[in-house]
Amino acid sequence: MAQELYTDLLVLVPSRHTGPTASILVVDDDFDIREVLCEILTSEGYRVVDAANGSDALSRLRGDGPPSLVLLDLRMPVMDGYEFLKRRDADPVLRGIPVIVLSATDVMAAADLRAAHPEIRSLRKPINLGLLFDLIRHEMVAGRKNESRDKADRAAACGIKRP
Repeated sequence: MAQELYTDLLVLVPSRHTGPTASILVVDDDFDIREVLCEILTSEGYRVVDAANGSDALSRLRGDGPPSLVLLDLRMPVMDGYEFLKRRDADPVLRGIPVIVLSATDVMAAADLRAAHPEIRSLRKPINLGLLFDLIRHEMVAGRKNESRDKADRAAACGIKRP
């Protein structure tokens, strides 16, 4: 089953994807989806770890260190994606990690989620890999810009000016 899904999805992988060195945490209770996403992302050069629910994801984040990005399903047992987001937001170390929500439901139609997390991008399942890679690239670039801005702010606070 997973191999068939993987073979079908590979056709959709963009051929000119840049070679990233970032890490991605894939959080989904569906083993086949996790496995396929991990295989595809790894083949594109990403370091990938996975978790079956929000609780496992938080443990990974705290144990392995923060990834560059989280791909998050919303409806999962043990701890769903909504609770994961609440706990991520409450943790100063984790709250800056970008999240892309992958869900069978229309995520951004939920006014409360949209109001609480206007920065979160989302894709409906079944996942269009071309759109997913576009969102991943966008989040990686935005993350690098934020990191550069943070470094510049720290340097300026210390009285160091860049040429």
